[in-house]
Amino acid sequence: METTSNTRVCASRTFGRTLVALAFLPFLLFRTAASQTTYTITDLGTLGGTFGVAGVVTNSGAVGGNSTLIGDAVIRGFLWTGGSLIDLGYLPAGPNVVAQNANERLRIAGGADGASTDHDANACWCPSNLDCHSFLWQNGVMTDLGTMGGNSSFAQWINNRGQIVGLSQINAIDPNGEVHLCGAGPGNQMVRPYLFENGKFQELGTLGGYNAAALGINDSGQVSGGSEVTTSIDPTVGFVPHDAFLWSKGVMTDLGTLGGKFSFGVIVSNRGDVVGGSSLAGEEHTHGFLWQNGALIDLGVLAGDTDSQASGINTFGQVVGLSWNSNGMRGFIWQNRAMTDLNTLISPSSGFQIALGAWINDGGEIAAQALVESTGEMHAVLLTPSNNSVRGNSVTVPLTDSLRKLLLQKYGYSRMKFLTSGQ
Repeated sequence: METTSNTRVCASRTFGRTLVALAFLPFLLFRTAASQTTYTITDLGTLGGTFGVAGVVTNSGAVGGNSTLIGDAVIRGFLWTGGSLIDLGYLPAGPNVVAQNANERLRIAGGADGASTDHDANACWCPSNLDCHSFLWQNGVMTDLGTMGGNSSFAQWINNRGQIVGLSQINAIDPNGEVHLCGAGPGNQMVRPYLFENGKFQELGTLGGYNAAALGINDSGQVSGGSEVTTSIDPTVGFVPHDAFLWSKGVMTDLGTLGGKFSFGVIVSNRGDVVGGSSLAGEEHTHGFLWQNGALIDLGVLAGDTDSQASGINTFGQVVGLSWNSNGMRGFIWQNRAMTDLNTLISPSSGFQIALGAWINDGGEIAAQALVESTGEMHAVLLTPSNNSVRGNSVTVPLTDSLRKLLLQKYGYSRMKFLTSGQ
């Protein structure tokens, strides 16, 4: 069921959806962002379970995300449009599906149960214990894209040209046996980044190591992700260092780190800006970053937190993500070089607590996940900019095992300690 709290018509949503007066749009959106004090919240509900998350909101206001079914044993991708949730269905091998994003043509990419065999530990980003395959969903039909010769693959992003990027195992064993998600032992297949176009996989290579993953692609075909930079485990940290990259026209550029031994680029905007996460020196903490004009900008954390992660960026440089400490997490928006808790930008009587901001469109709408205070459930929500002056309070949403699993699937190739603790 769809419910809306604090319902007020938002001027920036009108601009984002109609795209009239294109010559003046950047100015209008900037002015809206600068004067924004709060958001209205639309609860997108679930597909019957108690857990859902919105992963992306298109410029036309459609939302792609994931939800559990009744009983919470199966996860499924959804498309929210016209006020209702559409279950994307599944591939023949199994019932589980994770949708990663939807483009403006409402084509959706992600990963689903793709084979009846159990996946190896180097594919722990699969939605279940089965081998998983990348998929493309369009016009109500889900197509299995297969793999690059290995057992499992996972599509991470689809742009408005229909190009898909992701990660796939190949038919080769990683001699290090060191995987960034699960700490797997020897004997697991290597993972490589891909670009899927015109029905074919193109492997994008690495920065010098055995493994890499593509996580985002913009409409110009630039790809963001993370790659090992060497074939050797660093004995000081116990894993193979890997850096965020930007791939463009066949060239993979190393974006570096914020001082640590790993970083990864989650998404690249149409301006060529990359957001993601990086460890700091000492590998104890992770901060979200913005790579812009050839330099990494540390986005910092919310007051009282230790770590952060950037999830999405729009054309105008607004960034959303999550910030956390040992007690839990909360969504943020970063703009004008300042990070703000999204919970302080909603009505305190809304009945929701924002756990993470997943994506922000060019109209300022945010796809997010929120704790429903009345039930304790986690739901997909859509935040719409408003000029209401009512401000909420900063809160921390407990980090559950379900949230950890979701974040592992969403951010993929990383060593964020909070994701694997408690698993």
